[in-house]
Amino acid sequence: MLQFPPHPRKIDLKREGLYPLVFSFLRRLWQDELLLITDSSDRDIEGSPFVGRSVFSYSHAVLAGMRYGTSTHHRGRNHQYAYMNGREAVQINHILQISHRCLDGKILVASLAIVQPFLPSNQADQMPWAMRCVACCTLRDITLIIFLQGY
Repeated sequence: MLQFPPHPRKIDLKREGLYPLVFSFLRRLWQDELLLITDSSDRDIEGSPFVGRSVFSYSHAVLAGMRYGTSTHHRGRNHQYAYMNGREAVQINHILQISHRCLDGKILVASLAIVQPFLPSNQADQMPWAMRCVACCTLRDITLIIFLQGY
């Protein structure tokens, strides 16, 4: 079960530069439920416009007893590193909970983490413990979204 702290911060996805990334992810995620369109689309286009101005952003979340924090909140920095796909080190930049009201009144909710994978260093020794070393790596330019939970 996914648990969030009681006091989220509301963010504007456009102001944070996350709108295109989150919109394309949610459009694929919710494609069976509705046709999601951008908030700047013409009114003639059918679909449900996604605004993204009041998105809950959390400093940390607890999933299966493990605490995961974010690099963008002071309270989450101690837990901002994680692994995905087994041994791929990532930095967690945002933990978001997004809700969207459909035209028929149904509310869709998705909880996601925006992470940035690390590139391994070519100059670090290939010791067994080096696989867990994050300090010797640099961040990739690619940003990924991990789907945590949705309903």
